[in-house]
Amino acid sequence: KKTTPKKDFFHKLFYSSTKHFVGNCEYIKQNIIKILPIPKNADVKRIYSSLKLEENIDFKQTNGHIDLIHVGRINKGKGQFEAIKVCEVLKEKNIPFTLRLLGNVQDSSYLESMKKYLKNSYLKENVEFIDYTPNVRDYLQKSDIFIFPSLGEGMSNAIIESLGFGLIPIIYDDTSSSEFKDLGFHIHLTKENNIEKLKEALLKVVNNFEKEKKKAKDNHEKALEIFNPQREKKEYLELLV
Repeated sequence: KKTTPKKDFFHKLFYSSTKHFVGNCEYIKQNIIKILPIPKNADVKRIYSSLKLEENIDFKQTNGHIDLIHVGRINKGKGQFEAIKVCEVLKEKNIPFTLRLLGNVQDSSYLESMKKYLKNSYLKENVEFIDYTPNVRDYLQKSDIFIFPSLGEGMSNAIIESLGFGLIPIIYDDTSSSEFKDLGFHIHLTKENNIEKLKEALLKVVNNFEKEKKKAKDNHEKALEIFNPQREKKEYLELLV
C-alpha cells in the first residue's frame, strides 16, 4: 500500500543525486511517482522482479479430487481464514477437496482462532496446516488451485510460483494483482474483495475444471519468460549504459 508523500526539503535533498527509480511492478512505479521527490533529470522504471522457476513440471492430472493451496506466513492480512471459509461451498456441493495452508506462524492467536473454528466445522478433515517447509514446490506441483485472498501483496512471489507450476490462481483484485492479467496470465480476480465473490470464482473454476486446468497450464511458459532472471539482469544493466 502507498504511504504519505515524502517531498519535503529533507527528502528532496536525500534523493537529489538519484538518477533512476525502479518499481518491481506498475503499481509500485506509480507509487514512487506520487510519493517521492523525483529530480528533473531522473527517470522512473518498472522492472519486474525475477524468480528461478522449474522448467520441467509434472503437472497434476485431474483425479476427481480438488487440491487447493495457500502459501504465506500465518497472519491475518494473508487471508488464510478467508480461504478456509471459501471452501465451505465445495463441501456444500459434495466436491472432494483438500486445502493446504503453507507458512510459518507469525500470529499464533490467528492460527488458534482458525483451529478453533475448524474444530466445530465439517471442514476439519479437509484442511491441513503445514508449518515452514523447504519443499513448497513439491506441494505446489501436486495442487490444482492457488487461492490467495491476501491484501497489499505487491508483485507476490507466491503468485508467481503458482503461475510457474500451472495452477489456477483465485486472488483478490488488490494493488498489483491485476497486472498478472494485463500480462496475459490466466487468473481469476474478485471484483469485490469478499468471501462471497471468492466462492463464486471458485465454483466457476470447479464447474469448468478441465478447461481451467488447460488454460492455467499455459501460464507456465509465460512465467518462465516474463520472470526470467536474465531478463531482469538485462534491464538493470541497461540502466547503467
